[in-house]
Amino acid sequence: MKISVLHSILLAFLCYSSFAQQVVLTDELRKSLNDTPQERLWLHTNNTSFFPSEYLYFNIYTLNTSTHKASDLSKVAYVRLVSSNGTNALEKRVSLNNGFGQGDLFIPPTLKTGSYQIQAYTAWMLNAPESIFTQEVFIINPYTNAKVTALNTEESTSNTQPIKQNEFNSIAIEVAKQYKKRDSIDLLIKTINEANLSSFPYSISVRKIDRIPHPIRNQIWNSTSQQHTSIKDSVWLPEHRGGTIRAQVNSDYFDTNSAVISQRGTDRLVLRLTEENSNTISIQSPKANSDFSVLIQDQGNYSIEDLIKFNSLPKPKKQVYPSSFKSIDQHFKTAIIKRSLYNQIENSYFEFKPDSIVLSPDTSFLNSLSSVEFNLNEYTRFATLKETIREIIPEVSVTTIQGKEVIRVKQIRMMPRFENALLVVDGIVFANTQQLFDIAATMIDKIQIYTEPFVLGGTTYAGALIMTGNNPEAPYFQKAVTVPQTHLTESPKSYFNQLHKSDSNLPDYRTQLYWNPRLIPEKIQNIQLFSSDVSGRFEVRVQGLDSNLNPFSVVKEFEVN
Repeated sequence: MKISVLHSILLAFLCYSSFAQQVVLTDELRKSLNDTPQERLWLHTNNTSFFPSEYLYFNIYTLNTSTHKASDLSKVAYVRLVSSNGTNALEKRVSLNNGFGQGDLFIPPTLKTGSYQIQAYTAWMLNAPESIFTQEVFIINPYTNAKVTALNTEESTSNTQPIKQNEFNSIAIEVAKQYKKRDSIDLLIKTINEANLSSFPYSISVRKIDRIPHPIRNQIWNSTSQQHTSIKDSVWLPEHRGGTIRAQVNSDYFDTNSAVISQRGTDRLVLRLTEENSNTISIQSPKANSDFSVLIQDQGNYSIEDLIKFNSLPKPKKQVYPSSFKSIDQHFKTAIIKRSLYNQIENSYFEFKPDSIVLSPDTSFLNSLSSVEFNLNEYTRFATLKETIREIIPEVSVTTIQGKEVIRVKQIRMMPRFENALLVVDGIVFANTQQLFDIAATMIDKIQIYTEPFVLGGTTYAGALIMTGNNPEAPYFQKAVTVPQTHLTESPKSYFNQLHKSDSNLPDYRTQLYWNPRLIPEKIQNIQLFSSDVSGRFEVRVQGLDSNLNPFSVVKEFEVN
């Protein structure tokens, strides 16, 4: 019975390509999915009150409720910031690896002062809305809301006292009590008992403490007592293959059975094409640091805006939630003005303090296939790309079938159902061989030949020719639409750490001195950072999960004069 249930679950996932979508299931598949474990999620942030131009940093942890271990059901989580009336303000897709994810939200100057709610969840968790993680945060914007400038004396929301270090004694923080401005800070994080820590990474945040109101941190999991999801007539499926973007194609303008839709971006390879007999296209979600667009190989007389409409990201139903925000007391005015000024100065010098992207390893399926590479600059150049392929690449032939030219990889035994090789130039799939031959031969520098058949986007190809041009922005096709940034999957980042040099003359008004979301438990970790030109009390906060998967937070403070 277990085997048949597993096969049914896999069949359900494969039938719908594991997309984040709400689907209607048969009774048989509904019973099978009832045996799929629930997920639950916990998120922690670097702070719970924010100003415009600040970053809300976060870590995500997802668990399988049956095994009580890191969940491998979902490879994508969603983080939304919604106003107290339920209106969406910000949203982001975050990649999950072994149940862990990290990311940030930039607070724009358009958000008004008030209470907001962070909602964090996977698509699978939307079947049990009570399991969605929530955290209240305050946005304080002195530029767009009169509530801050017309300060009154109503009682403000107070924060809980910092968790004392001896309440969780498996991690110790060692830091001096006082530092000067732009001083070197040697921070020691000691693991006293590694057996009391989970295998998840934990985070460390070093930031200024102020008395501006902020909500209490959520230190519990949002979950139900049920281990499995109760499946109804429709269900959100887990995204176990990673984030997928879905879009609707207007068939009034576009013949989905004859034209090809492909991707262009830093990944340089299309991962999924149009689905047969469907007006829905699916695109494997690229990373958020990609310059990513979709190109249409069709000569119809239409605008790209008329053609494609991207589906909304999965989200819970809109609802109003209780707010603990009250008006800001007059005696916070000075602190608000200072913090706003610091942010303006730091924002002006952001280009000198960029966050770097942690690049994921190349996981293209082509890596497992044998290939031969030809650098065309090492050969005599021919006038056309067709001549170049015929004369330089012995593994490939150009033949005519039913009046159409076809490119074949010779080593592969041909079958009627897959005659063509996959033709890709700078990540763009060419379905029409003649369109490929129309490219000037001088625009192509390298051709890589893959000599094995494979399936991609529902089509079987007799090998592949992956070509690299010398102009990545060449307009091979004029019709292109940029994928919304909110639909791209957040890549892990290695965040900027200011290390002052003796001759540094750049202003430094950082209030967030350090953020590292991916610390791994070790006996001793020595972290060097620098204080800024901002004086006052600062806190070092380490957050993560203990061996029982309960959230912990360890805090220690120091002074900068």
